[in-house]
Amino acid sequence: MQFNGRVRPIFSLLLICSLAGCTAMSLIASTKIRKPDFKYVDYRAGDPELRKVTIYLEFNATNPNKIGLRNVFASYELYAEDNRFLKGNDIALTLAPSGETRVEVPAEVVYRDFFRALGPAAREILSGSKTLPVTAKVTIFGKPTVYTETENGSLFSFSYTTTEIINVPIPRDKIEEFRNRAEERVKGLF
Repeated sequence: MQFNGRVRPIFSLLLICSLAGCTAMSLIASTKIRKPDFKYVDYRAGDPELRKVTIYLEFNATNPNKIGLRNVFASYELYAEDNRFLKGNDIALTLAPSGETRVEVPAEVVYRDFFRALGPAAREILSGSKTLPVTAKVTIFGKPTVYTETENGSLFSFSYTTTEIINVPIPRDKIEEFRNRAEERVKGLF
C-alpha cells in the first residue's frame, strides 16, 4: 500500500496515540469498574487571613477496584443564590488500587462572600425549608494515569466542567435543639 505525503504523518500520529494508551485501555478493559466510596473524616482550619480563611476537609476514599487513578484534579465553587461561599482549586483526586486514600479538599472562605450567602441560607432555614439549594460549579481535569502494582498507563488530557444544583438537607432536629437550648438560657436569665 502506498501512502501519499499527507496520509503518512496522520497515520503515524494515530498509531503512536493508540499505542501510548494501550496499557491504560487494557487495564480499564480488564476491570469491572465500581464506584469508589468517599467518607467525611475531619476538618481543620488554616491560619485566618485578613480577608479569608481556608478550611481543609478530609475524606477517606475507598477504591474497590484493582486499578488506581492519579493525575486527575478538580476545582469547584459553591453558591447560594448566586453568592459564592466556598471554593477550592487544583485538588488532587488520587485513588490507590484496592485500598484507601486520604483526600484533602481545601475550602477557601472569603469572609465578604460568605456573609453575602448567609442571608439566603438563613431565609431558607427560617422559612422551614427542608433543603438548601446550592449551585456547584465543578471542573475536573488532568491527564489520567491508571495503574496497578505492576503496570501503569496514561490517557489523553481532558477537562470537563459541569454546573449542578444540590439540595443540601437542613438538619431541622439540630436547629430545634439549638433553639430550645437558647430559649432555656434566656429564661434562666430572668
